[in-house]
Amino acid sequence: MSATPLLYQSGYLTITDYDGKRERFTLDYPNDEVRSCFAKSLLEHYAPVPESASGSLSTRLLDALYDCDVDSAMDILKSFFAAIPYDIIKESENYYQTAIHLIFTMLGLKCRSEVRIAAGRIDTLLETEDFVFCFEFKLDKTAAEALAQIDTKEYLLPWEGSGKKLFKIGVSFDPEKRNIGEWKAAEHSR
Repeated sequence: MSATPLLYQSGYLTITDYDGKRERFTLDYPNDEVRSCFAKSLLEHYAPVPESASGSLSTRLLDALYDCDVDSAMDILKSFFAAIPYDIIKESENYYQTAIHLIFTMLGLKCRSEVRIAAGRIDTLLETEDFVFCFEFKLDKTAAEALAQIDTKEYLLPWEGSGKKLFKIGVSFDPEKRNIGEWKAAEHSR
């Protein structure tokens, strides 16, 4: 059985729209609680971290993000990756991007990855009522290169004038350490 009908029948997904002309259904999570629980189960499967570590890390990470304390948030993410067993970490940018996406989603945050805009594709975008964090990830490249890409491609342009604080964060992953190597962050302004 395919995963989609199973997720629908079990209540993890619900129909939010139907286009009769194209006979196309749109599925989504029925609520934030289900979205968060599903993300948590995926995270536990793909990046198992001892529960004692994940609880305190998640509370501290939420606090850091809502305080717009990027350095503390990145230190916490670095601690999270340090707890993942080395033999299940994949040496790819997508692995790290997926893990970060799952962490943010598990925390109940509005996180989107591979966000397509006119200028290109944003790796990960985290948005609340008050702020937007734009992440660009690099493997074996510098955080400065990642940050420069955000500026060059004007990734935050669609959110200018939104009244939200805009942050750009370039992250470089170190494949030898299997962790975040460095990051550079700045508040975006025009």
